[in-house]
Amino acid sequence: MNRLLAYFLRGLVLTVPTALTVYVGYRAFVAIDSWLGIAIPGVCFVVTLALITLVGFLGSNLISLTLVTWFENALNKLPLVRLVYASTKDLIHAFGGEKRRINNHVLGAMEPCGGWRGVGFV
Repeated sequence: MNRLLAYFLRGLVLTVPTALTVYVGYRAFVAIDSWLGIAIPGVCFVVTLALITLVGFLGSNLISLTLVTWFENALNKLPLVRLVYASTKDLIHAFGGEKRRINNHVLGAMEPCGGWRGVGFV
């Protein structure tokens, strides 16, 4: 019975994050698609991706770099906002920024029975 419970819990650990990710992705896709009210599915999603890319382009220019720096300095002066903004920015830069700090170096510790003890970045 204990083994059956362990299998069930391991199944939950594997299933719930995947299902939650798919659900959130689906809800985001539907929400973004409903913003402009265009009947063709996916058009609003593509428009949103294009707008995000445009913001990235504008944020890369010298003139707008001073505005971005000013905006970041203003956010860093607010205590709770600074915590959320800095944490999110560090996470994004760690995985996909120009100075990516996390490449492919992952360390996993396994238990003798074959389960995972922990996973971390080196």
